[in-house]
Amino acid sequence: MEEDNLLCVRRTARIQGWWPLVISAMQGLQALYDYQGRQSEWSRLVAEISADYCTPDDAPIPGREKSYGLVMSYRVRLAREHDRDVNQAAALQEKLVEWDRQRAAATQSLFPGPLKPVQRDRLRALAVSIDGLGHILRDLGNVDCVEQYKVAIVYYQRIQDTTGEAITSYNLGHAYKNIPAIRNLDTAEAAYQQSLALHNPNSVMWRSRCLHQIGMIHHERFRESRGRNEPAEDLLKHRQTAERHYLAALALWPPTALTDIVPFHIDLGALYADLGQLKQARDHYEEAVKICEQTANLYGAGMSRFNMALMYLDAAQREATPSQQRDLLLRAQAFAEAALRDFQHYQGRAAALEASAQGLLADIARALA
Repeated sequence: MEEDNLLCVRRTARIQGWWPLVISAMQGLQALYDYQGRQSEWSRLVAEISADYCTPDDAPIPGREKSYGLVMSYRVRLAREHDRDVNQAAALQEKLVEWDRQRAAATQSLFPGPLKPVQRDRLRALAVSIDGLGHILRDLGNVDCVEQYKVAIVYYQRIQDTTGEAITSYNLGHAYKNIPAIRNLDTAEAAYQQSLALHNPNSVMWRSRCLHQIGMIHHERFRESRGRNEPAEDLLKHRQTAERHYLAALALWPPTALTDIVPFHIDLGALYADLGQLKQARDHYEEAVKICEQTANLYGAGMSRFNMALMYLDAAQREATPSQQRDLLLRAQAFAEAALRDFQHYQGRAAALEASAQGLLADIARALA
């Protein structure tokens, strides 16, 4: 029904030249499809309308420039999250940054003078584009993402956009947490805490995201402390802090907002697996798989199954009874095979994960032998 309505709007736009109507309809559909996890349907719609706003070399079509940035942002997000094609996402995002920088060129020379609404809007668009490029560089493990985030924060502060600054601080935390070359858990936590302080207390979904990331920081500290054989009280402190933040984040998140709830369950599963609480871990992993299958997210399903395979392999290595060992290894094998099938769905775009799953299967086969 929604797609039929959009088709009618596009026909009207071609006849009357009312192209903003198409974008208005798409914005409503994005909110609906994103909330319901209907990513495959959304991807098809975006592919259909892209030629209405973008040339074959991904420049804006003259006369429809106002909607170009929004359509490009749809395409970038789908390339990153649905297709797992980071290189395509990077190419599209660089085009968008170039376009927004050209539009904001005159405005940037006005520092630190007063800004008109249209000038603020152009600086905001540029900040969002630079922030988006930072995400993609971070996905590639490129430390230059930090500089992109810091530049975006300067623009957000220039236009007094605390929400934009909060989101970029959150992303900066990801960089310091996830990129080995600059990994610093204290700096990452400070960025997440800054984001939490800047967000409106009523923004429950963003508060949930910040709490989740702070939980991940303490989970990492738990693992590192355990690896260094630190005192039991230190392990308990990190474990309890991680669990408290994870559960608080999950409690805040709307249960019907399926698309982004999966990491909450995966990380709780990983924490309970680290603690040897296999039932609690499996409950969260299986909930993640169920949601991923509902939303056509085979990447997330594969990650959950891969983690379950690791969990059962680790448990088997600690189990003394041969019959129980074999049972745990067979469970690990079944989940690793399922994870491999999920990753193979991406036809080479998840090659590193395919290789990891194949390596895990080889480890399990040796243990079974």
